[in-house]
Amino acid sequence: THSHNTMATLLQQRIAAMAPDISNHSLTPQPEKGLEGKLGGMKSQDSMSVDMEPELPAYDAITENRAGTTTSVMFHNVTAMVGAGILGLPSTMGYLGWAPGVIILILSLIVSWYTFYVLVLLHEEVPEVGSEKEGMPIIRYNHYQELACRAFGPKKGVWVLMPFQIILLYGIAITYTVAGGSNLLSTYKLLGGSVVGIGPWVLVWSAVQIGLSQIPNFSALGWVSCVGALMSVTYSVIAIVLAATFPTDRAIVSYETPGGSEVSKLFGVFNALTTIAFAYGGHNIALEIQGTLPAGPYESTVPRMMLGMNVTFVATAIMYFGVAFTGFAAYGNSVGGNILDSIGQPVWVICMAHLAVVLHVFASYQVYSFTLFDMIERGVAHVVTIETAFKRTAVRVTIRTLYVFSTAFIACLIPFFGDLMSLFGAIGVTPTTFVIPPILWLILRKPSWRTPAFWGNWAIIIIMTIVGCLGAIAAVRTIVLNASKYKVFSGFNGVA
Repeated sequence: THSHNTMATLLQQRIAAMAPDISNHSLTPQPEKGLEGKLGGMKSQDSMSVDMEPELPAYDAITENRAGTTTSVMFHNVTAMVGAGILGLPSTMGYLGWAPGVIILILSLIVSWYTFYVLVLLHEEVPEVGSEKEGMPIIRYNHYQELACRAFGPKKGVWVLMPFQIILLYGIAITYTVAGGSNLLSTYKLLGGSVVGIGPWVLVWSAVQIGLSQIPNFSALGWVSCVGALMSVTYSVIAIVLAATFPTDRAIVSYETPGGSEVSKLFGVFNALTTIAFAYGGHNIALEIQGTLPAGPYESTVPRMMLGMNVTFVATAIMYFGVAFTGFAAYGNSVGGNILDSIGQPVWVICMAHLAVVLHVFASYQVYSFTLFDMIERGVAHVVTIETAFKRTAVRVTIRTLYVFSTAFIACLIPFFGDLMSLFGAIGVTPTTFVIPPILWLILRKPSWRTPAFWGNWAIIIIMTIVGCLGAIAAVRTIVLNASKYKVFSGFNGVA
């Protein structure tokens, strides 16, 4: 709690320092030399637009090297969106059925696309033509936290977003650690390995992650996201092709709602709704990804980001719909929580898919954790004097290594973290992905209450809040039902 409050205080101090620029829009065009301070230590010849980061040291893992491209935007976003959770989509169709399942998938795609679009547009604040600020440089909000503080104020903005963002991003890192170890274990078993728990594989996976975590900035992460995106496509295509072509006994395939009590069926629907609704991710790092794109003081990054985002959503939709529909069509309501387990054959192809998941979560862990790396490192830079490159490297290595150690420890301590993440996901994804973006739009763009935009944004806020609450209730029920099975460090005693 103390460290959490310290981080919040540091963020508040940082935001307070830039409050005059945010609240009064009192930015004036600066000569090239003056821009250097505004750019958080970037060289003036980079000729970037004005950022909401005045007087920061050159210690920003997101924007210190703006070398992003539309291609890297696509890689980052595909890696963030097409996670291993896609392999569980066919099972959600069992509780929803064909028609409702298709409708929910489409609606979730549209809403997620829209809220992402909102964040992309709000990343930049362009002085209006005819206003007293006309001719001033574009203001760029390169961190989700900065945009929240622009809308809610320097103090309230921190608490509106930060708790949910930390819960979600750190929870995802732990979940991916468990997923990495789990898929390594599955591959080992399929190849005839002896009985062993998930714990040792979590440690192996985390050891590699320590090395990846030393990549200095987000732009340098491009090749990692490229691998992650390719692996996303790989296991998605494997699942689609095998489900569509592998022979099953059609006589025993049923598309009726799975049996059980009415209460079980109801909570099955709740889980299915939230699984699909939360399938499209990446919003928490949208502004950070856009912040890697280079641009002049008066040049917008929106067109390039929009192109990358649109291609990403089209590709994601093809893979999501393909896996969900072919998996459910092949196995009906008997499909398992992971379509690969239901298919099972041929073994070597299934092993390839599991290894593709392992490589993907290596990349996804980095993409989602970089925001926390950046947050922690900038906080440390405010209280620790870092004059040399050696000290900066030492601080980075220490912070990121301890971070990976912490996620590995929790993954080993509670290998059933997936159940807990369902709850954390409902708590974290709902506000940061579906609720806060429309609220930011209403506050900053101020659409008239007579317009469809006003009521459409409020409809998203209300409906997705309800869905999030249903997801949290269903997650709590799952935790309560499975509580007797939970054992700490069970992954080291031969229990998967």
